[in-house]
Amino acid sequence: DEKSYIFVKFMDDHSEEIEDDGHSHEKDEKIAFKKVEIITGIRSGKYVEVKLLDSLPKNAQIAANGAYYLLAEMGKGETEHNH
Repeated sequence: DEKSYIFVKFMDDHSEEIEDDGHSHEKDEKIAFKKVEIITGIRSGKYVEVKLLDSLPKNAQIAANGAYYLLAEMGKGETEHNH
């Protein structure tokens, strides 16, 4: 489709707390990326203006490189299926 996206880093908090011999451990947080739709604006050389459709958290971290690889990894999950 003709849409543009950025990838925003977030901590995956879906991991469960582990108990071993009666001791609880902190959650095992994993780094994940979320695809966020944007609108591109003015282009100048290698720079492109990014206009957000929705606001991001104050300390949001955006992937500056490697978006192709992140998209490929996300695509793997979409093409997998169970028999």
